[in-house]
Amino acid sequence: MFSEHNNIHLQLRNREWVKNPTEPPQGGKWSEVEAYMGLFEHCMSMLDDKLIDWGTFKDIYRYRLANIVSSPVIVGQKLVVNGSSYKRFIRLTKGLGLGELMIESGQQWLNSEQGTDWLNTPKGKQWLSTTDSKDWIDATRRGTPNT
Repeated sequence: MFSEHNNIHLQLRNREWVKNPTEPPQGGKWSEVEAYMGLFEHCMSMLDDKLIDWGTFKDIYRYRLANIVSSPVIVGQKLVVNGSSYKRFIRLTKGLGLGELMIESGQQWLNSEQGTDWLNTPKGKQWLSTTDSKDWIDATRRGTPNT
């Protein structure tokens, strides 16, 4: 199943996915990354069911997750703005020890022009009062993820 996502994997690995890491992508790039992230959510379910083991998965695939959560716009748009839709992906990221990288990328996006604009929207203002927001901000202040 990973071979189906080789194009997006290579773009993320080579930092070619978007020109500006805090700006949203153009064209069908969102659907590619969403499908790729969905594959990792499926992997989280298999890890939960003990169909695959953490050690092997971490050795083989951790770097791919790191490539995804190194992108501020992916973290911002998918894991901050729509975090409730990606709980398994976030749990997998933290389980692989990538929580700090995810927090750092998310904070970079929140501090960008796009993130600041979003925080000033009704949805962004509402997010600021949620548990997800509090956990995100607390983890950023501590420099460690809230697991």
